[in-house]
Amino acid sequence: MLASTITPACLRAKIILLLALSLVWTSSAVFAQDSVMIRFSPSGLDDDVINRGDFNNDGIPDIVTGNNAGNNSNAYGLSVYLGRGDGTFQNPKNTSAAVSPFDIAVGDFNGDGKLDVALAAYISSTQWVLQIMLGNGDGTFTKGQTVNLPSASWSITTGDFDNDGKLDLAVALDKVYLYKGAGNGTFSSAGSVKVGTQSQLRGGLRVGDFNGDGKTDIVVSDTRGLYVLWNSGSFTFSTKLVASSSFGIFARPVDVNQDHFTDLIVTYYTCNTGACTNWKVLLGNANKTFNSLRSCLWPANIRASGEQLPRTSTATESTTSSA
Repeated sequence: MLASTITPACLRAKIILLLALSLVWTSSAVFAQDSVMIRFSPSGLDDDVINRGDFNNDGIPDIVTGNNAGNNSNAYGLSVYLGRGDGTFQNPKNTSAAVSPFDIAVGDFNGDGKLDVALAAYISSTQWVLQIMLGNGDGTFTKGQTVNLPSASWSITTGDFDNDGKLDLAVALDKVYLYKGAGNGTFSSAGSVKVGTQSQLRGGLRVGDFNGDGKTDIVVSDTRGLYVLWNSGSFTFSTKLVASSSFGIFARPVDVNQDHFTDLIVTYYTCNTGACTNWKVLLGNANKTFNSLRSCLWPANIRASGEQLPRTSTATESTTSSA
C-alpha cells in the first residue's frame, strides 16, 4: 500500500510543509511582499496574477489581481476584491493601468499609509515597463511613475535594501535590476546584479532575511539554479548558489520554524515528464548556509533512492556589487 512506502521522516517533512504553507497565508508580512503569487480565474478583467494586502485600511485582507487582457488594452490594469472578513470578497474594483502585468509587488511606496503596487508589465510586444500604481485607500489606484525596462520581466519584489526606511524594488530580467525608492512613490536605478547561467531569470524573485542580520536578502531562480543574494548594504550583494536541478527549480520564502531566519520551500523536478515533482525545505542560518530537511516526492510517492538531489553542500559564492 502507498501508506507503507512513506517514511516517518518524509511524513514529518510533509507536515512541516503544510504548516509552512499555512504561515504563508496567515502570518503577518515581515516584508512588504508576501509569497502569494498564483494563477487565478475567473475574474473581473481576465486576471492573470494575484497578491494580497489591506487596500482600504479596515484591518481585513483583500486580494489584488493584475489583468492580462491580450490585445484588449482597455482591460489592462488592476482589480481589488475587498475582503468581508468572513472568507468572502466583494465584487472587484477595477483600475485601468494601460499595462499588462506579469507580476505584482505590494507596499506603501509614498509613505501615506495606503498600500500601493508595483507592476512588472508590458505595453506592447516591444515595450516593457515597471509601472507604479498609488493606492487611494479605497481599493482603487492612481497611475504613478512609469520606468522603461530593457526587456520583459517575469518577476518583481520589494524590500528596504539599503536600510533607509524606504521601500526599494528589485526586478528580474537577464540580471536582477535594483531601484532605489525615494519614499514619495518614485524610484531611480541603483544598479544590477548578474545571477546564474541562463539568459533570463524566470524562476521568481522574492525577499527574506535568511541569516537574521536585519538586512533584506533576495532569492531568485534562473530555472536551473536557485540563488540567494546576501545583502551587504547599499545595494551590494554576494551571490550564492544554494540548490540546483537541470529540470527546473523554484522556491518560496517563509519562516517555517519561526526562529526569525527566513527559510525556503523548494520545488524541483527530476525529469521532463511524469511524476517527478519533488520538494524540500532549506532552513536559514546566521552563517549564510541552509540546513536541508529530507526531500520527498510530492504528492504520490517518495523519490527512489539514489536520485540526484539539488546541490546544497557544493554551493559556490561570489561577491557581486551593483553596477
